[in-house]
Amino acid sequence: MNYTMVKTESGYRIFQDRIPLLDGMQLRFLYDVQHHQVFDTNSLFAYFGSLEPFEQLTALGLITLRPHRVPSRGEKVLIQWKGTLFYAIQASVFRPEVTEKGICLLRDVKRSDTFSACMEDMDQKIAERLLGQRIEHD
Repeated sequence: MNYTMVKTESGYRIFQDRIPLLDGMQLRFLYDVQHHQVFDTNSLFAYFGSLEPFEQLTALGLITLRPHRVPSRGEKVLIQWKGTLFYAIQASVFRPEVTEKGICLLRDVKRSDTFSACMEDMDQKIAERLLGQRIEHD
């Protein structure tokens, strides 16, 4: 596989053999999962406005989900993936893991000249989403 990272008008994009594959927030999510920084389902919304970008990562085979515990009675269903239900009141019910394909993507993209700038930009976007306001830099 040949992955390339490009800065576009709408942010960073990851291309696979010249076909758009991921956006920057999905890349940041993969990177954070690889570094064990994503602990619960609530944190998904720090990266994404909806579950679609997250579901795309699983559909592409870049991450897998593992149940972390048996859900308590009355917990709300959040995701059903390959027959496993993931719930979200106590949000520590799942464990995302980067697949070999995801690890290869990250390894290839980390070699890009724009990787560090992309990570900084994504960190700022995550902080803004969590704080609910724009962060100004001096």
